[in-house]
Amino acid sequence: MLLIGASLILCGCGNGNGDGGKDEKAIDITGTWELTGIEITKAAQLGDETIEVTITFNADKTFSMSQMLGDGRPKEFSGTWALTETTLTGKYSNGKAWGSSYTVNVENAVLTMIPETEAEIYTYRKKN
Repeated sequence: MLLIGASLILCGCGNGNGDGGKDEKAIDITGTWELTGIEITKAAQLGDETIEVTITFNADKTFSMSQMLGDGRPKEFSGTWALTETTLTGKYSNGKAWGSSYTVNVENAVLTMIPETEAEIYTYRKKN
């Protein structure tokens, strides 16, 4: 469950309105991203399993995600996402909202997602 919540959705649109006349670039998370790291910042245990997550955020505000724990079968998810400044939210195709919103940042083809609880930091590398 923690992995599913963690590997959830990212989004990419932003506000070009900066402080003091500076023009901030909008965050763009469109494309396909692979999970490269999870940093646990609060007490939690994920076990010894390898986690593979790939997320694609489409320009039409839809996403698809494949998640595999250990040697199990991949689980596929899809739905919609929204990005307001640096806050990413989403819904699965069944209409259920994600378990958390995420603060996102993109720098040098690396996407960082931090859930509301701030218990983990998820790092993704852009594939395309």
